Amino acid sequence: MDGQSCGAHVAQLRRLVWVLLTWASLLTMVLVVSISLHFIIPRASNVTTPQKPPTPTPGTPILYDFGQCNQTVLTWRDVKDDVMVKQDGNYFLYLQVTLESTNKGVDYFIEVIKVISGKKISILEGHINRSQKSTGLIGKELRLSAGSYLHVTCTPAPSLSEQTYLGMILLR
Repeated sequence: MDGQSCGAHVAQLRRLVWVLLTWASLLTMVLVVSISLHFIIPRASNVTTPQKPPTPTPGTPILYDFGQCNQTVLTWRDVKDDVMVKQDGNYFLYLQVTLESTNKGVDYFIEVIKVISGKKISILEGHINRSQKSTGLIGKELRLSAGSYLHVTCTPAPSLSEQTYLGMILLR
């Protein structure tokens, strides 16, 4: 190799080394800033607060998943007592009650009761006969008042599946 080509080669290597050192320095600074921000800026905690019961908007379904069955009364997840109606309006109310297993020889009676000012009114009824495992989907359009409660019972006391649910849609 002659002296000029060797010198050009060394100059090119110096430029490549300089680019590499600059790139490594830049990455190091980004890493330092990232780690510093990790300790300086607090992260949101993983603690979740209980959600408020949803407020109905027309056309949006509100679904209550089955929680447990206390004797013959069905309770819903995320609801302390019975489901409370938040606003006056016409609603489409729908329910499906599903047993864990078929109980031959037993007929079940499911009832949705509207409770307003202590007065109980049956608004929806369904049956599970001896050979079935579910009511299927039962529903009804009706007028509900704000402050009324929906109470669901099933007699005799059943062993229910998590496929049991109650839903309501505020109509216009």
